[in-house]
Amino acid sequence: MIRDRPPLLKRRQSRYGCPVEADRLECAPLPGGPVAVPRPAARERQPARPDDLAWLAHPDDPRTAEHLQAERDRYDLALTRLTPVRAALENEMSGRFPAADASVAWRRSGVIYFTRSDRGDDTERLCRLEAGGNERLLFDPGVLPEGGTKPVVMVEPSPDAMVVAYAVTDADGEAELRFRDVVTGLDLPDRIRGAGDTGAWCAGSPGFVYVRHDGRRGDEVLHHSLGTSPTEDESLLAEDDPRFSLSVHASRDGRWIVLTSVAADSSEAYLVRSDAPLEPPRLVAERRPGIRYDVEPLPGGWDGVGRTSLLLVTDDGAPEFHLVTSPLPGSGEVGDPASWAPVNGLPAVAAERLDFAVVMARHVVLGVRRDAEPFLRIVDRPAPGSPPGGRLPTREVHPGVPYGRLGLWHADDPLAASVVIVEENLVTAPAWVEIDLATGARTVVKRTPLSGVDPTQYVTDRLSAPATDGVQIPVTIARRRDARRGRTAGLVINVFGSFEECRWPSFDPATLSLLDRDLVVAVAHVRGGGELGRAWWEAARGPKRPRSFVDLFAVRDALVAAGWAGEVRGGARVVVRGASAGGQLAAGVYSRGPRMWRAVVAETPLVDPVTTLCDDTQAPPPGFLEEWGDPLLSPDDLAAMLAWSPYDNLPPPGRPPLLVTATASDARHPLHEAARWVARLRATDQSRSPSTIVLRLGEPAGTSAGTSAGTSAGTSARTSARTRYEAEILAWVLDQLGLA
Repeated sequence: MIRDRPPLLKRRQSRYGCPVEADRLECAPLPGGPVAVPRPAARERQPARPDDLAWLAHPDDPRTAEHLQAERDRYDLALTRLTPVRAALENEMSGRFPAADASVAWRRSGVIYFTRSDRGDDTERLCRLEAGGNERLLFDPGVLPEGGTKPVVMVEPSPDAMVVAYAVTDADGEAELRFRDVVTGLDLPDRIRGAGDTGAWCAGSPGFVYVRHDGRRGDEVLHHSLGTSPTEDESLLAEDDPRFSLSVHASRDGRWIVLTSVAADSSEAYLVRSDAPLEPPRLVAERRPGIRYDVEPLPGGWDGVGRTSLLLVTDDGAPEFHLVTSPLPGSGEVGDPASWAPVNGLPAVAAERLDFAVVMARHVVLGVRRDAEPFLRIVDRPAPGSPPGGRLPTREVHPGVPYGRLGLWHADDPLAASVVIVEENLVTAPAWVEIDLATGARTVVKRTPLSGVDPTQYVTDRLSAPATDGVQIPVTIARRRDARRGRTAGLVINVFGSFEECRWPSFDPATLSLLDRDLVVAVAHVRGGGELGRAWWEAARGPKRPRSFVDLFAVRDALVAAGWAGEVRGGARVVVRGASAGGQLAAGVYSRGPRMWRAVVAETPLVDPVTTLCDDTQAPPPGFLEEWGDPLLSPDDLAAMLAWSPYDNLPPPGRPPLLVTATASDARHPLHEAARWVARLRATDQSRSPSTIVLRLGEPAGTSAGTSAGTSAGTSARTSARTRYEAEILAWVLDQLGLA
């Protein structure tokens, strides 16, 4: 049930209702790093403990700035002696890729696109293939009017490929929407601050539909006409509920623009005609608590010759989601879920989660996960005039590599008779494979060229770790073929385990660098993620969050028992690493079982969820209340959260080395959370060792992100920023394992 939270209070000079003191930071130059002086602060309306480090949440406080600078100096000092190792790793990883490369081409609205990139260049230049095989550069994200580089979070060419809409972000994470003329190569005067990372072009007019972003979520959809002031943009849809976030995309046939508002356990979608975007939106179905759905226009209906209808993937009546069809609402109308009709004739497989559906001319491509593996199911749409009912012909497409990931590559042409997939695993670089929709036949289109790599020297495998309640936790590992149990140099476990997000094993050159140093790399598919479906997520959601911690301990113990953790005097050599919610998980096991780890890496972790979710000056990021609980409204949620929060549960003595990262541009994981956690740890650390705790403050330098299911898949591991960041982190990890 969705409940109303107290209204947000107006932001004060002090976030916690106490005046900012004028005295400066008292920072002791201890070898272990700067120590923040506790300063009691009374908080208003927070039903939790007082926090004497709350002043670190004020970026304008001179004491905060001085303390953070001291943290940067401490980190630089700790990493200085590892410069040769970092440089060697960076050269090693970047040298595996070719000097220049071009992507597999794709077709959209009759235009053939592809990208080009160079080694050491963090940009992918969008190009089109013209008649006669000539190439035309459409957009180079490395060429900005103000010079320099900025992260590009959206690139959308117009239907005629003559204008490119793109969005760049600044140091604070705010995006600006811009438009570039392909003929002149110059940006148009139109610039829109506060845009999101999704948008869609209108058909037959120079209009663009985009999302306005408030820093944490998309809260409004607007229509912009090129050549006009953004102040004249017309609102198509506003989202007032802070738990929902808006996004926009164009349908594959170009006829519709889909506006979607999504929360963790609820959603609703609107359709607007691409050639008449200012018509009243058509609401597919009103939001209902606990019900989610995604919509795909179904031209011609299920058999392709009738009236256009809709195909929905929904959990209405099916916890692991199923397919239903729905009539298309009229302009300004609201659809009725009572009209939804299940698609009959599909195979019913237990413990199978349906993720997405892509409508093609004569087929529907379904994204499915089962037994901790993603795959596609191709469904033949019935021929015109076929009698209703009966089993629909289907075929499954599984990854061509063991224990890997699979995704669609720009399935933008609904008339195509084939789709291209990308498949990879921990030790196999991405390969692009064309799949014939009628037969399922596979044709390899492209393999990622790697230098100095013999793929036969590496293997990947899937193990099971028994949890304390008897549930088997899947674990994917990678190692050199000649690695011997009990003789490895150590083990690095990567983890996420939240938001029903699947972290399928994917290729990264950093993995090979670790394997070549006789380490074993593992991905722990703990509960809280989605690798085994919706129930896998629900098992560690809300007050059950500690189950993810317990699962990770079980994974660690199973790998140690199997001999993959390099048993030596002093215990197993195990490092755990996680980012975002995975960083929270790494922080949690650091607190609960510090002696089980040789080192811990927590990247942008949400370590103080109580403070973040009780912040009365701004709404929590979408999905956080549903994922962790609501400590403001539920005493049970508050008690449960305080029992596992890393900030409120510091580890006992015997703490391993800890590397924490944070960035000011990540509104979902505030920098001050990591800074306050590190300060509390330092204040209670008895060792004062220079290498015990280091805090890296700054941008994550191209850290790879997940790929949206049903759109495209690939790897961002080739970018130089990503490589520099990985080399930095791995140099520290190797040092803690005695391998630097």
